[in-house]
Amino acid sequence: MDFYWLYNIPGWALFVLIISILLAVSLSGAMVVRKQFDRLLGLSEETNDLVGHFLSFTGAFYGIMLGLVAVGAWETFDGASSAVDREAASLAALYQDVMQLPSPTDGKGQVLLREYARDVITREWPEQQIGNAPRAAERTIRALGVEIGTASISKPSDELIVGETLKQYNALLEARRARIQTTGDALPSSLWAVIIIGALINIVMTWLLSIKNQRLDFIVNTLMALTLGSVLAFIIAMDNPYRGELSVTSDAIKEVYLDVMDGQLEP
Repeated sequence: MDFYWLYNIPGWALFVLIISILLAVSLSGAMVVRKQFDRLLGLSEETNDLVGHFLSFTGAFYGIMLGLVAVGAWETFDGASSAVDREAASLAALYQDVMQLPSPTDGKGQVLLREYARDVITREWPEQQIGNAPRAAERTIRALGVEIGTASISKPSDELIVGETLKQYNALLEARRARIQTTGDALPSSLWAVIIIGALINIVMTWLLSIKNQRLDFIVNTLMALTLGSVLAFIIAMDNPYRGELSVTSDAIKEVYLDVMDGQLEP
């Protein structure tokens, strides 16, 4: 099932939604399902010891797994952000280098770089935000490589300039590939199934506790839902790094385009 619609709501609303769902499940189960468990299993203070030991085991195991998943989601997000930053830095450096290229480029390299940056911002980024690998700037970046390769070399200094420009061009290509490869980075469905099942197991285990104090029962189930919900909401927000309000943006490339290249985003 496609849950990408979650990324269309604000970040704070996503956290509230996930926590509210788990809170509703936890509290409703404590009020309704526990009565059935009590009738079938005879819940008591004696059974609390057994359930408590098992809950400690499952809670510790699930907590470690959830922590590792959260760290992995953050590293994926950070990797995507770093790829965009590297692309922006390479773009700025390459723009300065093509300004020094000898004829016959005659400034065409700068024009192509501005076109490339604009295509990334206005055409490729919307594609990445819906999970598609972007290709809109592919033609422009290839044309730029041809322009650099046709630069004439008439003296030793020209050879150094062209060599450095090609080095920066390759760095831009590598950063671009890294950005494109991170477009579809997300947790697999099988792992999400394990995460959801684990959360439900821990919630159900609290329903097996015999808690006579209703206020304490409410607090226990609420804290369980808040703990699980906040971590799950964080993982969802970090997963799919280019989707949602808390996503990797094109700001770094946009800054280079506007400040270094003096470009314009208005149609």
